[in-house]
Amino acid sequence: VRVVSASTGVEQGRSGTVFVLQDVTAQQKLDELRKEFVANVSHELKTPITTIKSYVETLIDGALGNPDITKQFLEVILKETDRMSRLVRDLLDLSRLDYQQVQWELEPVEVKPLVYDCIQKLSVRARDKDIKVTMDVPEVPHIPSMMADWDRIQQVVLNILANAIEYTPVGGSVHVTAAAVGQYSDRVQIRVRDTGIGIPAEDLPRMFERF
Repeated sequence: VRVVSASTGVEQGRSGTVFVLQDVTAQQKLDELRKEFVANVSHELKTPITTIKSYVETLIDGALGNPDITKQFLEVILKETDRMSRLVRDLLDLSRLDYQQVQWELEPVEVKPLVYDCIQKLSVRARDKDIKVTMDVPEVPHIPSMMADWDRIQQVVLNILANAIEYTPVGGSVHVTAAAVGQYSDRVQIRVRDTGIGIPAEDLPRMFERF
């Protein structure tokens, strides 16, 4: 609890003090989550930077003379660079949302082409882990189109699919379905099911927290 203001006065021979209190529990929790988020991102950035530095040093020290090692190291460096780019992009997205700088370009979006496009973008990653990605998504009019920003809704589906692939063991599977829901079947539900490790039960209540 935080004291917002306080005043003391005397009226008709009686004195007293009035305090205005504000509950800051939610703000304190948000601050703690923000600190945890920053610490996690810092750790996530430190790891690829360390990897890239060590691989570059090894190449400079003489590994460039071996084409096989050079190719292997450069592939790792590329992957780690992509990883850092994703982290920086996420931070920029958070900043834009905080300052309400995101411009939503709403348009009718059909679900099947959206899901198919996302699966295609991640096909190489899935193939590298021998993960089978399938979809069962009906077309319009069996399922309504959505009013959405294509890039943003694609980002959501890509994030979920990428996590499903990343945390599913080699040889596993990921299955995407979509269906019309709601009283008038005017809403769309997209579901991603995988054979991976899943989200720990203790983390489920925090799925939609700010950080």
